[in-house]
Amino acid sequence: MTSLLPLHEEISDFGKRLMSEGLVPRSEPEDAAHIAQATLTGADYIATWNFALMVGPQTKYRLVQIIERWCYKAPFLATPEDILEGVLL
Repeated sequence: MTSLLPLHEEISDFGKRLMSEGLVPRSEPEDAAHIAQATLTGADYIATWNFALMVGPQTKYRLVQIIERWCYKAPFLATPEDILEGVLL
């Protein structure tokens, strides 16, 4: 299996930190890993349809604020439709 992004050894710890801060529910470790990998590898954005967890305005705001407080550049969370329509380009 080929990975589109290089795996980063800190992804697990960063994902656990996201969950312990209440930014991602503990029931969603895959989402926490997705955000962690995008953040740690410097991705500009994450495409997702996960409105409740990752695309809602309040959630996006909290994630960006906390990730930047931890001294990382937060990826922009958007729907695939936003990206395809050129909203981010």
